[in-house]
Amino acid sequence: MAALWLLLSDSTKAPELWTGLAVVTAGTIAVALGRSAVSPDVRTVLSALPRAWRVAARVPRDVIRLCVVAVAQAARPQPRRGAFRTAAFPATGDEPRDTARSGLVAGFGSVSPNTIVVGADVGSGVMIVHELQPTQDDLDPLGLR
Repeated sequence: MAALWLLLSDSTKAPELWTGLAVVTAGTIAVALGRSAVSPDVRTVLSALPRAWRVAARVPRDVIRLCVVAVAQAARPQPRRGAFRTAAFPATGDEPRDTARSGLVAGFGSVSPNTIVVGADVGSGVMIVHELQPTQDDLDPLGLR
């Protein structure tokens, strides 16, 4: 989706990139929320928005991390890089609050270029995340756990 935004906007100016970041995040959240048959809890969504700056603050640092990984891959190619991590995440039910929390975590958790929220394991109550450059960063920057 980010590549489509860059293709359509044909600009690398900061305001357009931040707008694209917002569009990609909103799209990811919409897809995650649309997968559920239960409507999300609006209060949960609104209460998380003031903490969204934490996610945006990670983007520049993660871009640098990915540049380092790209140079390392070019210098010494490896068949695989990165690691999967898990974190406790009890929002695995079909309640509106759980649906909202899952959508927010999937959307905002995948904004940072180093991290992709793969999903949640309903049975064990954990979310599964892939990081290209493994870190010790909190996997839930919005504090929704």
